[in-house]
Amino acid sequence: MKINRKLAPIPLALSIALTGCIEVDDDSNDGVIDALNQQNTILAEQNQLLSDQVDNETFTVTFAGIVVNSGTDARAANALVSVLQGDTVIVDGIEAVDGKFTVEGLPANSDLIILVSSTDESLLPRAFFVNTSSASGGNVYSDIGELSVSEPVDISFSIVNEASGEFITGLSFTGYSYSGEPGSTAFDYLHQSTYNTDTNQYDITLPKDLYVTLTANVDLDDDGEPDFDIESSSVGSTSGSLLYLYQANTFEDEELVLTPSVDDVVEDKLISISLIDANGSIVEGAVFSMQGEEGIESTYNDAEEAYTVTVPFDGNVQLSMPSLTVNDTTYSSGYIWVNQSTDSSTGEVSLNIQTSGYDSNSYYTIADSDTVSIVLLAREVEAQSNLEVVTSSINSETFAYSVYYSEAVTLDESEALLSYNEVSITLGNESDSDSVPAGYTYINSNETSVPLALSEALNGTKQTLTPDAELTSNTEYTYTIGSVSAQSDEIDVEFYEDDYTFVTPVSGAEVFDINDVIIDNENHYSNGTIIVPENTAGQLSSVSDWSSSVYMYFPVSINTLNYLIISTTGYNEGGTPYPLSDQYAIVFDGDINISKSMALKVADNENVSNNANVNYVRGTSIDSGIFKYRRYMGVYASDNTASYQSTVTFSYEYQTLAGEQESGTITLPVQ
Repeated sequence: MKINRKLAPIPLALSIALTGCIEVDDDSNDGVIDALNQQNTILAEQNQLLSDQVDNETFTVTFAGIVVNSGTDARAANALVSVLQGDTVIVDGIEAVDGKFTVEGLPANSDLIILVSSTDESLLPRAFFVNTSSASGGNVYSDIGELSVSEPVDISFSIVNEASGEFITGLSFTGYSYSGEPGSTAFDYLHQSTYNTDTNQYDITLPKDLYVTLTANVDLDDDGEPDFDIESSSVGSTSGSLLYLYQANTFEDEELVLTPSVDDVVEDKLISISLIDANGSIVEGAVFSMQGEEGIESTYNDAEEAYTVTVPFDGNVQLSMPSLTVNDTTYSSGYIWVNQSTDSSTGEVSLNIQTSGYDSNSYYTIADSDTVSIVLLAREVEAQSNLEVVTSSINSETFAYSVYYSEAVTLDESEALLSYNEVSITLGNESDSDSVPAGYTYINSNETSVPLALSEALNGTKQTLTPDAELTSNTEYTYTIGSVSAQSDEIDVEFYEDDYTFVTPVSGAEVFDINDVIIDNENHYSNGTIIVPENTAGQLSSVSDWSSSVYMYFPVSINTLNYLIISTTGYNEGGTPYPLSDQYAIVFDGDINISKSMALKVADNENVSNNANVNYVRGTSIDSGIFKYRRYMGVYASDNTASYQSTVTFSYEYQTLAGEQESGTITLPVQ
């Protein structure tokens, strides 16, 4: 994209200062020479200073906003606004007038902190982390809206050990009420508690009307495990080693009770598993392993016809069994969960057994004991192959598609397909033999296949599909490979990774021409004449030649462009010019930023059945079945006729993929 930058003319005096020094000839007048040399030095310094000023002209950002008291939703009185960049104060204590403030001269493209406080400490200081926008084209004004602050409130609460009844000391509670994405100075704006030994309470000052969550580390002995827990509620909860206290700004001398954490008791538990098939016969060859513990796995006991494994049990254990094949029968992998629970009313301890991947009961409860006996019905499944898709690629010239597999495969021709969706339009009065009634138009999509030639290489690990017919330009095609089988196990496998969709490029004969752009208001008229006067049932259209929303239509040849920038400058309606200033990056970096639609030239009272789910537009002068790229212009206009002028003017700049550039200005009629 070409950008013209206009430079302000440099005053003559400045021009002289920037361009020259005074020529000095040695005429033996030493005093004059010294004076002139000093003058040259001064001019050189001015030259450098003025040059720096010209080269380093900077633009700034102005922030405007209003400070609001969140407790009353009213404008905050006595508010002070400061601005910091990191730890450096760049604007100090501007007093807001009736809550409103304006801060000028802020650096662009910068991370800043707006710190709101008050002249009389009636507001608790609050930091707002903000970013200023770019100001490369001039000074920027930004309204940042409301900044909510609150009166301070002093909060006190105590923490008690449930087991001992003693107060818990040594905790440090922090919370924050700052707004925005915090930077490295965020810790400077945290709310921090102190411990009062006289009252055995934690004291902290918080914003009265802003919800604040306090956190504290309850791992007091630094062993990586929390020393206390709290029953989860609306007041607080624990997660890992952190204690969370919610809405702490609403506390009123709260006394919170923490429960000392108790190390889980680990005991050895023997699990005996009988794995049977549908006939009740024992399935041998399985292995049950404890999840998360290496080396703990089952052994098969011939005498008991069961798999046994001793596990360290802390109330929960999970066992996994990989899939296995026995006498050509493959069984699914599976999982077993054993969880201990205690009845709160009776104190009775039980074990909950849950399984997955088996055809037996998936959940039941048994009494707790040192030995757990489980019977599982193995689930038969289709044999699994280890075959994988390694990678795939397509030849951009021949569109031959190659898939690489992890081992040699067999691919039948019937399992390979190259197809595209062919859109067809059937009018209600087109034929007496079709099933489309008069007054209706059907849009259908039919999957059409392309003949393929198959070949293999690299000992059968590479399979290549090559089109055996010429492909249509600018069309979406899909390679679909059904099942393949590894030659080692002959197990049929279907992968989604070996399917591939691509779009063929536009024809080499397609060359973009700005004159191919169409401006259309989609009002079913062109040049003042109705396009299709009646529907396929012979019923006259009642549509009027009205003004309507205007769209730009671009040919598919924009696929040959690297970029296309459209800048509207104005439009003419009925001989009256109107300004119109919008810019559209239709194509940028080779990517088209607007969608493609199909034209459908039918009357406005025609019933359309879109069975193809294709984007279509009617009411234009474009022939049916033609695809164009479409962009709304934000203009409402009538058709251009011999007696009524309706045009749009825009400048354009584009570059082809070959690097050729064109630019200019054009006026096109509204059709």
